[in-house]
Amino acid sequence: KDNLWQRFKTATEKIIERKTEYIRQLQQQQQDNLEAKTALCRQMELLSQTELVSHKACREASEKENALWEAWQKIGFVPKSDNGNCWKQFKNARKNFHRALDLFYAKQRSGFAGNLEKKTELCLKAEVLQESTEWQATAEILKKLQVEWKAIGPVAAKDSETVWMRFRKACDHFFESKANHLAAKENSLRANIHARESIIAKTDATSNTNYNL
Repeated sequence: KDNLWQRFKTATEKIIERKTEYIRQLQQQQQDNLEAKTALCRQMELLSQTELVSHKACREASEKENALWEAWQKIGFVPKSDNGNCWKQFKNARKNFHRALDLFYAKQRSGFAGNLEKKTELCLKAEVLQESTEWQATAEILKKLQVEWKAIGPVAAKDSETVWMRFRKACDHFFESKANHLAAKENSLRANIHARESIIAKTDATSNTNYNL
């Protein structure tokens, strides 16, 4: 009986030792996981406070956010004593980041709409002037409109090409008409000069003939 009991006791103690060691390792792993996830929380909170000033900045920040989320998913469980606090912290920071992202793009869309309205007004002004024959004065006005155009910020990609081509078409129409007008005027002057030179040449020839007589 003593031998049998000793065997049973020894086996039981080994099982308990292995279980205790397993629990210790599990607890240590969960503690390590908590520390790793806490670090990710801090990184996500810092990311959510990043100032988003351009689409490029948003894209780069979104890539970092995705990387943090992927890293979070790869980390295992944390101690139950945490009561989900770590996850709540990470989730809230992530929500704040997406809120900042949405706010940036909302402001950008609003800015795009305002810029499109301003550029459309310049298109209307240029179109009114495109048939003008007040060459010098109109040219100066259109050049000022072009400077204003450059000072206006960007519009949405879907509108950018259309509104630019409209403005450019009106400007090009005027300046091409002006160039054609100046070319025609220059040709007329050359024709007059050529006609006068021909008259002078004929007059000189007649004078020389009369003189010889």
